[in-house]
Order: sequence, then structure tokens, then C-alpha cells
Amino acid sequence: MTAFSTLILLLYFAHSAYFQVRPIGSDFVSFWTAAKAVLDQNSQLPYDFNAFSALQDTYFGYSNVAFFYPPFFLLLIAPFGMLPYGLSYAVFQFLSLAGAAFAIGKILGSLKDSWLALAVPGFLFCVMHGQTSLLCVFFFGLALAALAERRMVLAGIFIGLLAIKPQFGLLIPFALLAGGYYRTFTAASATTLLLGAISLMIFGFGTWAAFLEQSGLAYQAMVSGLISPEKLASPFGWLLQLGIPANISIVVQTSLSISIIIWVVICWRKLQNFNLQAMLLSAGACLATPFMLDYDLALLAVPLAFAICLNRETQFTRVEGGMLLASVLLQFATQGFALTMPVTAGPFPAALLFLFASRRALAELTSVPGPASDLASSRE
Repeated sequence: MTAFSTLILLLYFAHSAYFQVRPIGSDFVSFWTAAKAVLDQNSQLPYDFNAFSALQDTYFGYSNVAFFYPPFFLLLIAPFGMLPYGLSYAVFQFLSLAGAAFAIGKILGSLKDSWLALAVPGFLFCVMHGQTSLLCVFFFGLALAALAERRMVLAGIFIGLLAIKPQFGLLIPFALLAGGYYRTFTAASATTLLLGAISLMIFGFGTWAAFLEQSGLAYQAMVSGLISPEKLASPFGWLLQLGIPANISIVVQTSLSISIIIWVVICWRKLQNFNLQAMLLSAGACLATPFMLDYDLALLAVPLAFAICLNRETQFTRVEGGMLLASVLLQFATQGFALTMPVTAGPFPAALLFLFASRRALAELTSVPGPASDLASSRE
């Protein structure tokens, strides 16, 4: 899988360089242009879609790539505006890829195994699109690895950094509180607030006001078709692909998200197997949000890594092995390759991982009588 993904990536670079239809890693156009705007002391511009698109067109002759990230992400991306676009893209993706692989190695307990992360197709999609999902793998993976090592405050800091894509943090506060990780919850909250305060001091209230004013645009982009439903890897997007109206699809997505929250809370409160809890949380995070795209499938490296850890405890059955293999292969049945298909696999890679973890969790809950009543206090 790693060799295949590397070959595809090289072919993509060669094709993009030869035909020059659009910039390499075309979504990175948004981040690089935002960085240039910050360096030009115009941090509000990325949140004015029309003006931002016009600036992209000036630089690239390619435009309409929106910027939906909170202002504190501008702090991280701004230095990359000092480099030429191609070099900036290469450095950002290399650092993100190295960080994501490092996080997976930490979960697996051996940095020599970090390369296994490269076999996840979502990594390939993220690099091809020039997106930030690998950065989220880095933050999410290290947060859970730190929790496993009982480094509560460090875990909270990484969770706070994950707020660059807040849609993937929906389940985390519920899990932390249910599991008794109060110091981690506090550290995560403090980190997020600190990032907001620093960005407010540097960029001013106007930038935050512009971000909040544009905040509804992402949802409108999903329901109005500005973002193709085939690019969405969420249950909401998959239902849209089937022709189900957006208002019904979002109700189904919301009901599913609430159910996932409840199940994760139960498991984080009663289970004692952290690898299982972490797999449920990380897979569930990819199912609970409607705003997950094909390149965000990179995040599935985190639950897959914890599945490998579970295999060391209790070896996979054939059914479980088949579920994990399908969760990897089905990622190719999406638009991550920019291949058009009438209906994609959408949320099924994440759903298979969540069902795998839920199957083991249910077996553990029914075989071990009574909850671990002193679990929360022991974690503190």
C-alpha cells in the first residue's frame, strides 16, 4: 500500500508539473494566500470570500478556494507565506507528513513502525490536495498517545491545538469528562482560549468578527452544492449523494452524532481498556461531523493504529481483519483521487472502524460485571 501510494503521488506531481492545469496541491492555494495576506497586515481578507478569491486569481489565475479556519490558524500558517508557493507547499506537507507518522509511531510504541501510517490512503489524498488533515493526525494522535502515558496536561495542549479543525473535537469533551480526565479537559480549554487570546491581540477583533460572520458559509457550501456531496466522507454527504434532501440528511446526521456521543460516554466511563476507548473516540470523531471530506480520511490512521495495539492484546478474528482491510481499501472508493463516481464509499471506512471497536467494547461490557467505579479517581 505504501509503495502504491508513493507511485501514485509521483505520477500526480509529474502530471501537475507537465500539464499545469492547476497549482500542485491546489487547496494549499487558500493557505498560502492567507499567509500572504497576514504578512501584508490584512488578516481579515481571508474571511471575505470574494476579495480572497480575487487575490488568489491574481497570484495563480486559479481561485474560489475558501478559508474556513479560525484566526489562530493564521498564526501557524503565516511563516509559509515567506516562501515561494511550490517550496511552501512542499515544506508544509513534509512537516505535516513527518509529524503524522511520528504520532502513529508513538501510538504503536515504536517510532520504527511510523512508516505504517503511509499505507493509509487518506495520507495520499491529503498530500495531493495540499490539505491540513495530516496536521490533525499529528495533534489528535499525540493527544491520545499522551493520555495513554498519563501525561494529562500535554494531552490537553494537543487537544487544544486540534481546534484548528474544531469539527473533529465534538466528542472529545464528553469523553474526557466521562473518563475523569479533568486536568486534560482543563488544559485543552485553556490552550484553546490562549490561542484565541493571542490571535485576538495580534490580529484584532475585526479578524475574529469577520471569521464569525463567515462561519455559516461552510454549512451553506455543503447544503447548496458548492462543495460536491461526492467529496464529503460523512453520513450527511452520503445521504445527499442518494438524493435525500439536505434538511432530512442533517436530521439523520444529528441523530447519529448524538447516538455516537452517548455510546462514547458509556464506553469512556465504564471500559478500562484505553486502546479500545481511543479507537472508539477517534473513529467516532470522523462519523459525528457532517463536515468531513475525502482528504480527512487521513485521520483514520489514528483508530487503525489503536486497532494494531488491540491486536497485540487479543488477535484479530477473520471478521475483524476483514473489517480493517475493507476500511483501508474503501478509502479508494472516494473522490480522493478526483475520480468521478455516482456514489462514493463516503463514511463507510470510518463506520467499519467504529463498528469494530464497538463490537469489542460491547463484548467487554457484557463480560465484565459492573463499572469500574474508582476509574476516574485513579486516572487523576
